[in-house]
Formats: sequence, structure tokens, C-alpha cells
Amino acid sequence: MTIGSTSAITTKTVKLDFIQALRGIAALGVVLCHARFRVMDTPWWDFAQRYVVWGAGGVDLFFIISGFIMVYTTRNSGGSARDVVRFALRRFAKVWPPYALVSIVSIFLVSSGWTYVRHESGHLFRSLLFLPIKAEEPMYLGAGMMPLPVGWTLNFEAYFYVVFGISMLFRRMRWVAFFGWMLLTLVALPAIQGQLTLIPLVQMGFRSAYLSMITNPIIWDFVAGVLIGLVFLSGLVITARAAWLLLVTGLTIALWGFAGNIGIVAGIAPGLRGWGGFSILIVLAYAMLVKVHTLHVPRSLVALGDVSFTLYLIHGPVFALIDRFFAHVHHPELLQTWANAFLSTGLSVVAAAAVGGLLERRLHDATLSRLLKLFSLQKTVRATDGIAR
Repeated sequence: MTIGSTSAITTKTVKLDFIQALRGIAALGVVLCHARFRVMDTPWWDFAQRYVVWGAGGVDLFFIISGFIMVYTTRNSGGSARDVVRFALRRFAKVWPPYALVSIVSIFLVSSGWTYVRHESGHLFRSLLFLPIKAEEPMYLGAGMMPLPVGWTLNFEAYFYVVFGISMLFRRMRWVAFFGWMLLTLVALPAIQGQLTLIPLVQMGFRSAYLSMITNPIIWDFVAGVLIGLVFLSGLVITARAAWLLLVTGLTIALWGFAGNIGIVAGIAPGLRGWGGFSILIVLAYAMLVKVHTLHVPRSLVALGDVSFTLYLIHGPVFALIDRFFAHVHHPELLQTWANAFLSTGLSVVAAAAVGGLLERRLHDATLSRLLKLFSLQKTVRATDGIAR
């Protein structure tokens, strides 16, 4: 990304292509992280666990971006019930239809089909309702039981949307309500349990899977994104030089953690060990930079960001189909190779580009149009729709 020398721009007119680019990078990072299992039974496994696992930090980046986008896209909301309903419908139309469709297709395409439906229907319904399954697995909360294991992150997303939407109803007190709830669930409840921590993989000790989820410290990523969004919309402006130095600092610290295998914990962990901490610096730096300069973002990264949700959803089924193909042609020796890792990653991107328009645009538009009509809400088109997943 290069910096163009322009006059200062306002947050009302700024084009947030950098958000789409970061989304694309985040999704690709997660895909690469999962592709590392292609070398699990090879001498390269230690290398993959040391370096390629860093792609998991894309989840933190996604969560931070979500917090930022929710603030930005609701900046003109008055907080009426109609505003909140419209917000909820937009969120639902963006996330649920593609998630449900890919989950069901995955069951019949790469899983056991009706056998899964008959024996695991409870897991399927909980997944489609964004409800965690197993309290005893911190953060993931039973992801392996879901038809689409990456759905564990969408449970957190959906919860964040609910809290954010309800807080909008408090209008001028919305941020008091939002941050008050977050302090209750992320500080007070864990403290009562004797588990006040920033490490997402710590068992909170709740029997309820949902309580385990809403008290998980990875939610601080969303809170950080909200704070960055508020700073972005505020009158605070720093010089381009200062913003650039902040960005270089964030990237340098991330590279330091990568080279030293230091940032190996999800969330905002203490001691610079959390992927979320690196991501916060980078998103904050870009947000401050675009307030005073135009960022020329490579169109390829923006295009990748446009299908990032699709890529995130479908890469697991694509991986499974590739494995099935190699088994069918009697070449199992091709499974545990770097070549398969690269093939799986590349074909996942190709598949996302092929069906992304269907899942992220046409399906969304059709669903939203019907929902707005059902609730008698006039559809409004905003320039921010492109960045609101």
C-alpha cells in the first residue's frame, strides 16, 4: 500500500479500501493456518507450527475489523427501534444465509449427509442459531461438532451484534451501555469465577456454554475495534508522519513476534503474546492514516476482501473435496505435502472468487430485500454497504 500526498479528508468521504484489504489478508491467513495440517505427518510440521500457524491471527483481525465497521456504519443511527431492527436485518442477511447454505451443502457434499442430520441434528440447529455447543472447550466451544467448524467465530460475531444492537437503543447512552455490559461480562463475571484473564484458552468454569462464550477474553478484540472506530470518527487527527510511524511500529512488532514465535496466543494477551495486540496497532495506524492521506490499496487485495467471508466459509469443504479426490485416484501420498497445502489454498481462493458474488451479494440482497419488505422498512443504499459484512 502506498501513500498519496493529498489534502486532508474527512471521515464522511473517506473510502475504506484498507478495511477490505485487511479482511482479505485475514481470511487468507486463516486458510493458510488450516493448510498447515497438510504437512502434519512430515518433517516440516515443526516449521508449520512455528510460522504458518500465525495465520490464525486472522480471526483476531476479523473481530477487530467487525468492531470498527459496526461503529462506522451506524454513525448516523438515531437509535430508534426501526434503526435497530434495520441493523439486525442487515447483519442477519449478511451472515446467516451464506453460513447456513455452506453448512448444509458441506453436510451432504463432504460429510455423512442424512446420517449427520439424524444423529447430530441438535448440533446442526445450535450451529445455525449461533449457539455454542460445549462449555468445556474454551473459545472453540465444540467447534469440531459443528457442520462447519469455522462457525465458532460466527457465534462470537452474532453475540457481538446482539450486544451492539441493544446498546443502540440507549441512544445517547449507547456507549455507556455497551462498555458497561462488556465490563460486566469480561471483568466482573470472570473475577467472580477467579478466572480474570486475557488468555482465551482458559477454562472459565461455567457449565453453560453460552456463559463460557460471552466471558471469553477474545471478545476484547471487538471492544478494541469499537474503540478504534470511535477514535476514527472523533476529531482526533495525528500527522501523516506519526500515523506512518505507528504503522511501521505495529508491523515491526508483528514481524518480531513472527520471527521469534512469540505471538502464539489468540486475543489481546499480556506480554505481547496475543495476535490481537499486533492487529490493533495495525488497524489503528491505518485508520489514523486515511484521515489525512489517501491510501492506494492494490485492487487484488480489495477483491480478495470482497470475497473474504466466502473464502472463510468454503475453504474447509474445498480442502475435504481435494482429499477425497486424491483418495479416489489412489494417490494418498499426495495428501501430506506442501504441494497439497498450496493447491488447497489456491483452489479455495478460486472457488471463493467463483461463488463469492452469489453468497455475498445476490443472496444477501435477495434476503435483505424480503426482510425489509416483511418488516415494512424502506431499503436504503449506503456507500458503506460494501464494507459491512
